[in-house]
Amino acid sequence: MNAVRSVLSATLLIVVASCASSATPSSVGVASPTPTASYPQSPGITSAPGPTVLPTDEPGGEPAETAEPGGLKWAQDPPRPLLMRTAIRVAVDELNVRARPTTSARVVGTVSRGNILIVGGAPVESDGYVWYSGRIIAVSGDLPALPKPILSAGEPVSGWFAAFKGDTPHVALIDARCPSVIDLRNVAAMLPAERLACFGDRAIVLEGTIGCEPCTIHIFGDYEWLYNPNAVDTLLWDDWMEGANLMLRFPPDGPNPPNAGRIIRVRGHFDDSASADCSLGEAYPWGDAFTFERIGPSVARQLCRQEFVVEREEVLGTDPGFATR
Repeated sequence: MNAVRSVLSATLLIVVASCASSATPSSVGVASPTPTASYPQSPGITSAPGPTVLPTDEPGGEPAETAEPGGLKWAQDPPRPLLMRTAIRVAVDELNVRARPTTSARVVGTVSRGNILIVGGAPVESDGYVWYSGRIIAVSGDLPALPKPILSAGEPVSGWFAAFKGDTPHVALIDARCPSVIDLRNVAAMLPAERLACFGDRAIVLEGTIGCEPCTIHIFGDYEWLYNPNAVDTLLWDDWMEGANLMLRFPPDGPNPPNAGRIIRVRGHFDDSASADCSLGEAYPWGDAFTFERIGPSVARQLCRQEFVVEREEVLGTDPGFATR
């Protein structure tokens, strides 16, 4: 059975039945000792001259995309740095964005040097390139200051782009935005890779309303407690159903999730040690939605490292607006 799925495999589609206003729980503010951070980078990642347009089109024009592509696989040992769920800047003159991760796929857009893209999930190897899914969010400038949300620039352009040819990068990582105050509004507005870069495994404290009712979501895959995009009942909101949110991960031997609608204070961390054994499988966006292919070990570990694991919790009360929406 085939299913149409977004090329941005990391994007959560949450269908909300109703919304209304509610009280906003206050957040705990903690001064951050590290206002900026850079990702670990491969030599030369900030400079990649390359040809004018990468990758090149196959001779004979754009093919029809009626057949399922063959030979496309999750990248098992992609070059570093791993780019999932982060922001990158195009470092070549122009870069094609395609409907699928192959040079024979239809071009859906072209991004130019300096354009900023937000990267999705696991990369794919094809035609000598390592491809990532992404969407353009800016044609120039920088990411918005926290806690302003990241929005697409103009008409959304999303698809697959060739981030590496061998070990040669076509894009450059953008420095992580590390907040001066650590509260849920700031942390929730950060990209997952930024949270890992800014906080590492040190403990932080956040406060908000837990739960997502009524919400319906199902992303097909072989997941575990540390990385499961379907666990919307553990979303922590700074303004329930209207503000930013962060998904909490409760370890099997740790505290249990509180009832939905509770205002809670949680202490937790990213880069949990359990990520060393993380194993994930996902269906290819162009294939059978119920056939899961193993994601590369280094990719799975990196995705799991970006998750927030709860160490302890404290219930502060009940959000008065939760049951009325």
